[in-house]
Amino acid sequence: MLSRVLSATGLLLLSPIFLAVGLVVYADLRRPVLFFQTRVGRNYQPFLIWKFRTMQDGRTTAVTRWLRRSHLDELPQLINIMRGDMALVGPRPEVPKFVTPNDLWSKVLSVRPGLFDAASLHFLDEERLLSGAADPDQVYRTGILPQKLALSAEYLVGRSTRTDTALLFRAGWIVLKGFLVAA
Repeated sequence: MLSRVLSATGLLLLSPIFLAVGLVVYADLRRPVLFFQTRVGRNYQPFLIWKFRTMQDGRTTAVTRWLRRSHLDELPQLINIMRGDMALVGPRPEVPKFVTPNDLWSKVLSVRPGLFDAASLHFLDEERLLSGAADPDQVYRTGILPQKLALSAEYLVGRSTRTDTALLFRAGWIVLKGFLVAA
């Protein structure tokens, strides 16, 4: 419930930024500004995650790279939180091709996925790590994903209002800093 209240407040306060980003994306790509992708949520249930579009025909532009670096492309996920698909804090939802049902996944997917968690904050440079790989999917599956799963499982063991609040402030600082540096 608190996630929904905070996301509604965020949507209201950030609506001018939503409008500005939407106009910039449309002007840059001349495509619909929102992008939807299937992700795996709580109890292995699929849902569509919302993002601002940052690619066209597999390519990025200077504008869309800035959106990714500033993490503004993730803002529409506040709508996912309002819909109940996600929470503010929780393990990041994964694309189906990387989810293999097992005990660790069952543990991580026993809670509502979040906009961010310790693993997503730890791997903020994930795109850079994968960009030079001959087989990015393989590097992700064997190198990055096991670490993210371990961090998400560790987060769930010590999860509390205090840790969620600390992560919320840390994520806010990272986004603000990313926005300022990207500008």
